[in-house]
Amino acid sequence: YLVKICGMSATAFQHLGKEVGPAIRSHKAANASLKAPVTIGNVLRFKWSEWPAEAGPKPVLKPDPLNQGFGNVTIDSHWEVTLDVNIDFINRLNISGVLKFADKPGCCKLVARYIMVGAFWGRLEAGTAAAPFISGKAHIVLKGQPMTPQLRRFQPHIAGSAKWMKSKFLAVQGTLSLHGATRTKIWARLTTEAKAGAKVIVVEEGDFKVGDTITIDLGVETRQLTQVLNMRSRGIMLSFQEPLARNYRGADHIYNNKTATRGMMASYVGLVDGHTVVVEGEDTPGMPMCDLNETHRCPYQDGFPKGVSLHDFAKEMKHWYEKTGRGSHPNCRPCGACSEMDFAGYIIAMAHFHKRHDKCPKDHGVIEARNVAFIQGASIHLYHDYSAGNYPYDVPKNFPGAWWRRPHVWWNDPVWAELGLADLTVPSHTIQSCTFNNTMCGTAVAFATSGVYTVPTKPVTGNVFLAGGVGLNSASRSRRGFPIKDKAGPANDNVATRTNGVGSPQDEGNTAAFEKFRNSANPKWNFNENFLSGAPFNSLSGAVASSNVIMGPVRLSGSSDFKNNIVTAPGKDACIKMWTHGPQQGISDNTVYGCRVCVGFKQAGEAQGFVRRMNLLNCGLGLKYWVNGPDAKRHDARQIKFIAEESTIYAPENGGGIGMTNPKVHADQLGEPAAPDWWHTGPKSFPLGHSAVTLYFHSEVKRVNFVGYKRSSGGVAIAFGERAEGDSSDADFHPMYVSSV
Repeated sequence: YLVKICGMSATAFQHLGKEVGPAIRSHKAANASLKAPVTIGNVLRFKWSEWPAEAGPKPVLKPDPLNQGFGNVTIDSHWEVTLDVNIDFINRLNISGVLKFADKPGCCKLVARYIMVGAFWGRLEAGTAAAPFISGKAHIVLKGQPMTPQLRRFQPHIAGSAKWMKSKFLAVQGTLSLHGATRTKIWARLTTEAKAGAKVIVVEEGDFKVGDTITIDLGVETRQLTQVLNMRSRGIMLSFQEPLARNYRGADHIYNNKTATRGMMASYVGLVDGHTVVVEGEDTPGMPMCDLNETHRCPYQDGFPKGVSLHDFAKEMKHWYEKTGRGSHPNCRPCGACSEMDFAGYIIAMAHFHKRHDKCPKDHGVIEARNVAFIQGASIHLYHDYSAGNYPYDVPKNFPGAWWRRPHVWWNDPVWAELGLADLTVPSHTIQSCTFNNTMCGTAVAFATSGVYTVPTKPVTGNVFLAGGVGLNSASRSRRGFPIKDKAGPANDNVATRTNGVGSPQDEGNTAAFEKFRNSANPKWNFNENFLSGAPFNSLSGAVASSNVIMGPVRLSGSSDFKNNIVTAPGKDACIKMWTHGPQQGISDNTVYGCRVCVGFKQAGEAQGFVRRMNLLNCGLGLKYWVNGPDAKRHDARQIKFIAEESTIYAPENGGGIGMTNPKVHADQLGEPAAPDWWHTGPKSFPLGHSAVTLYFHSEVKRVNFVGYKRSSGGVAIAFGERAEGDSSDADFHPMYVSSV
């Protein structure tokens, strides 16, 4: 059935282990006495440089006016090919079998526009968990720009149109196995202060090497290491040629002479390039619409001038080509896909469904990444909602329905019992000790399902994220413009999209990415001991995040499992924006410093919640609570409350600022309560709605210490009786029960 109805290769089964070959050859369907027995050959194994005649013509790079490089290449399902030479570039790479990098010095680089790793035995490999890639450098480059043609189809992997996939992608229905040389620890804290002009810093620990590129603190400065010296108990000394432009605090730093703050505000250093496996999104030259230089201004730099159409633009390009031999306006040059058009490479793991027969096995792509450098080439989404059918135009989309309608999942398909073999090991996503550099374009990783937790994800640990953000049960976003443009409302959501985006973190213009939906499968992802260097972090629906250093804005929904983290986002309106739903949700056991507001509850919805065992330092306002409450005009007499306890709030260095404002609520705040509107703009007024007080709300402030606030500097520990920001009424003064403050 699998061979004749589902179209699978019997020979390809042998990719799955030595014991599989004898099992399939002894199967009754392979009996030679049958009228039409299943034929079983041998897996064809060869090096790319020694391409055999039986594999057909070897791909050859030819001059091509369509710029397709080596053209379209297919690794058949019964092949195992070792890439031992550089290939730059392949237009469409279909990996239905196995393609693996040769682990030898100087090898190898693979450049492609469209890469699909097929289901079942499809595998793109640069090292394995048991045998990491240690001798060479496996370098995968994703090529493309916004005008790169979209694929009409990608059969047999994609049913129907493949245009929605755009270009510059690595799509996985089988296995992406990327395992670089093992590093034990790739980020660490500075031991002592590093001053501007220094060419040497010392960190507490870390597996750093000469030639590595590191990010420091918020990622404003990166440096390439020229020397690494292990001083044992005194730390690791890192040297570089370019002196530092800023001062950085060390683990010995004490804030405002308060010894309890030792090391709380220290700077951190993380690896961003240096792994032996790299996935990169190329800054592919695109349309000639950018300024040639400062004096030669391109008329198309800001889009087509009024009255100019794409047809007019094409005619002008033709004119200049005939006149100068260069198809662009003399003042214009091609725009960089990544640096100027935010068109990153992206990686998606997705399901495989047979186009017609539901009893054929379903499969789901798996991404294994350990010690891998992703450079503008991640924007990873582990659970894409491709569901065959007329994707992406199925209305409504129903990935859970498509998944559960097929009864047989590949790793425990009935065929394994039929062959007398154990089920396959359930695959799992792995992202550990990787680096993500998204300073120019793209995002890092979105840990969010499409309604079904198809395969598990191991704890995400030990990674470094520069600029590109992380989403847990949400989309991931970048520090380059936050929030970003949304095609579909709510316009300021930017966290709860259906996918992580295709080709760009922008929602606008992408059919699948802009859709919001209620996800019925929100796992408790474990996101631990990671370093986010200038990268945003979004977490919805109770994911677990602990012992991370997050130097970027945080949006946190209802989670008390966000603990032992350090958060700072200088220049942002808030370090942490909360979204809670009831008295059992809140935030505890973290250190937050250096924003306009350290922790803020300002949602357009009823919150309640708590703040416990927090250290809040050097914020203009330590704690803010100003949300929706029950409506007095509707005679809503529910009693709600907010609790702040066992925390310490430290004043800004000059003794000014406010520790906390009187927690307040109001019946209707101006904002969207769905798909969280994280920061409302004050109470509604006519004609947008009515304004009403709340009858029964109080706050409890217990065992909270306010440190360093000076009346002479305008400092106030607790601001009570002052109007909240955006408040249109003087009636929103609710009782505070204060004890042991």
